[in-house]
Amino acid sequence: MEFEKIVSESLTPVLCHHDSLDSTNDELIRIAKSATKEELNQFRQGYVCSATSQTKGRGQYSRQWVSEPGGLYVSLLIPFSDRYQTVPHQLVTDVGQCAVDLIQDLTGLAVELEYPNDIILDHFKLGGVLIQSIQLHHESWVVIGIGLNINQTVFPDFLRSVATSVAMQTQQQWNLDDIKTQLVNRLLTL
Repeated sequence: MEFEKIVSESLTPVLCHHDSLDSTNDELIRIAKSATKEELNQFRQGYVCSATSQTKGRGQYSRQWVSEPGGLYVSLLIPFSDRYQTVPHQLVTDVGQCAVDLIQDLTGLAVELEYPNDIILDHFKLGGVLIQSIQLHHESWVVIGIGLNINQTVFPDFLRSVATSVAMQTQQQWNLDDIKTQLVNRLLTL
């Protein structure tokens, strides 16, 4: 399955991938803020941005997210759903659970969501969710960012006692495009 084949019966998002980027969330916010209302309408089915690495990846409270090659770094821009207007924090939970379910389905690993946004495996951090809301042409939009440790086999010293990856746990490398495609397709159904 290739990333370019992210298509459902009713949704066809805009896709972009970069070898290196400061932040996939920041890139989508820049794109969205510079878009005219007509251009923004083209993004209603989603705008997906991914990167092989990020130089300024971050998590909750602007904490650094080490984003070296081997991980999955993807963000999705979508209109803020009426479904989440009364309970906006539920979106974070639903997105996190979506990522947890995917990793469990693919690997059989006992991955858990640690409220509100950490993806955990055996008390080690496997990933995280960062959601940012923005107002664009008098309408609420969200940027859903997900970072997952997939194929890393080594972490910087300061993370070795707190981080893990799917590859470290399964002793195999995984196809990032397949995981990204499945993740985005699941997110588009939220």
